[in-house]
Amino acid sequence: MERAPIPPLHTAYYLENQAKSRLKKRMTEREPKSRQQRQDEKARQAERALERVDAEGEALGTSAFARTANRAKDHLGANDADPNDPIEIWGTRIGRIGGVIFAIFLVLWLVNHFTR
Repeated sequence: MERAPIPPLHTAYYLENQAKSRLKKRMTEREPKSRQQRQDEKARQAERALERVDAEGEALGTSAFARTANRAKDHLGANDADPNDPIEIWGTRIGRIGGVIFAIFLVLWLVNHFTR
């Protein structure tokens, strides 16, 4: 079984120096940015991040509460009933509001009954 030859130390040293010189060359080829350009770039990045957070926060935070409130308002207002039949609309409203009042009364009665 033959082993791969171990490169001499000067070869590793040469490769390391070659890599360092390539890195230096790449770094010097770029045009250095002024302090003002770096600050402007950071400000633009910060503004984009804030806009993204604002858009995502609004979509997740307030809309969930607003959506729930709108669903409750629409449900109690009988918006799903036939708009051409006023009797059905008022009957649905009265029934749903009566149900809410009954549920509140039932909760209060149960709390009073079990805390005696």
